[in-house]
Amino acid sequence: MYLCYIRVSSLDQNIDRQLQSIEEYKKEKNINNEDCKIFIDKQTGADFSRNEYQLMKQQARVGDTLLVTSLDRLGRNKQQIKEELEYFRKQQIKVVILDIPITGESFDEQGWIQEMVINIIIEVVATFAEKERDYIKERQRQGIELAKKRGIYKGRKRIQINNWDKVFSLYKEKKITGKMAAKMLDISIATFYRRINSK
Repeated sequence: MYLCYIRVSSLDQNIDRQLQSIEEYKKEKNINNEDCKIFIDKQTGADFSRNEYQLMKQQARVGDTLLVTSLDRLGRNKQQIKEELEYFRKQQIKVVILDIPITGESFDEQGWIQEMVINIIIEVVATFAEKERDYIKERQRQGIELAKKRGIYKGRKRIQINNWDKVFSLYKEKKITGKMAAKMLDISIATFYRRINSK
C-alpha cells in the first residue's frame, strides 16, 4: 500500500502542486488509485501532532511506502524529522521523497552505499528546512518590532470560527471531546485549545 502525505501550513494554501507531483509518480510507477491512500494536513510543520499525519502512521503497515513531495512537508525540525524517518525505517516502511529521487530507487548489492548517500542528503535538506523556518520566524519577529515602533501593530488577527458557541457548549457539557470539537469546527486541536485559553 502507498500512503501519500500532503501538508500545507494554513487552510487557505493550495495543495494542487503536491497532488500533481504524486499523480505523476503514480502514473510513472503504474500505481492504481485503490493502492494509494492520501492524507492531507493544513497545519504548520513545527511539530508532528497533526491529525492526518498521526492517522497515516496508525494505518501504515510493514512493507508500505510513504510518499511525500519534499522533506519539509514532513516537518521543519531537523531532529524530529530524523526521529520520524528512523521510526518508519524500524517499522519497515519505505519513505520516498519525490524531490530526492534516489530515495525511490531499490537497493542493489551496494545498498549500504546508497543508504549512506540518502542519509547525507536528508541531513543536508533537513538542516536547510530548519534554517528556513528559523529565518522566517526571525523576519516575522523583526517585522512585528518595526510595526510596534510605528504604532501600527495590532497583533494577530483573530480567526473567525463558525458555530463556535454551539460546538463549545457541547464540549463544555462533555458531550464531545476536544478532538471532535476541532473536527466539527474545521480547525486544529491546538487552535481549539488556544481559543479556550484566551477567553
